[in-house]
Amino acid sequence: MANEYQYWSGKVTWCNVDRVDNFGRYSICFYPDTKAYNEIMKLKQEGLMNQVKKDDDGYFINISRPTEFIQKTTGKHVSIPAPLLLDKDGKTPMSGTAVGKGSDVTVKVEIRQYKTPQKRDAVAVRLESVRVDNLIPFEPARDFPPVQAKQAEGMATAPKGEHPF
Repeated sequence: MANEYQYWSGKVTWCNVDRVDNFGRYSICFYPDTKAYNEIMKLKQEGLMNQVKKDDDGYFINISRPTEFIQKTTGKHVSIPAPLLLDKDGKTPMSGTAVGKGSDVTVKVEIRQYKTPQKRDAVAVRLESVRVDNLIPFEPARDFPPVQAKQAEGMATAPKGEHPF
């Protein structure tokens, strides 16, 4: 089967498409709607390795995109551009926009079939782009993970220094 693209709707709790995460990739934490959840579970039956987890907000899956890959034939590192972040019309880039927890999105994912080193069939999902259907502005108190919230604590009200030049 050739690679294909699917479009999934749902919500995000974080959306790192302008910068890489702690693992050196672009990523989102995606809470699929019912239709997307069913597509994801179908892919799980076909060998999708991504974990589907559940928390108080529902089922979620982390979807990512690497910054590069190694070409099998030459061994060269090939850069992969960041996924696109687009407005609700899917036309205007929103690069630099901080997407807040609970924003409604539609994600475009590439579905890739491959063989594991043990020669088993597997499926990978690669993030291609994110359309923000309903933006909830980023709020540090709500959207920062606890470690980052602690780091940012007090910065909004800290006095600004004077520069001598």
